[in-house]
Amino acid sequence: AGYRASRAVVEATGSVRQQTSDSMSIGWALQSLGDLHGARATLEEAIQSARALGLRVVEGFALHNLGLVLARLGDVGAGREAERAALEIAGDISVYSNRNIVIEELAAS
Repeated sequence: AGYRASRAVVEATGSVRQQTSDSMSIGWALQSLGDLHGARATLEEAIQSARALGLRVVEGFALHNLGLVLARLGDVGAGREAERAALEIAGDISVYSNRNIVIEELAAS
C-alpha cells in the first residue's frame, strides 16, 4: 500500500527530474517504515532514472539507500555492491558526506 501511494505522489509532480529525486527520498522513507520490498522497487526505479538523466548525486544516494535495504533483506553481497557503487560515485563527484556514510556502512558489515 505504501509503495502504490508513494508512486501516485511522485507521478503527480510532472517533472521527471523531480520524480527521480522524490523516488530516492520515498525509497528511504519506505525502508524506515519497514516496507523493504517497496523501498527496493522505488530505489531501483530512482537509480535507473537518475542514470538516464545523468543525476549522479541522486544515483549515489539511491544506491547507498538500496545497499542498506538489500542487506536488511538478507542479500548482503548485493548490498555491498550497491554501497561500493555509491562510494565510487561519491568519490567521482566529491560528495564526501555520502562517502563517509558508505565507508561506515561497509566497515560495519
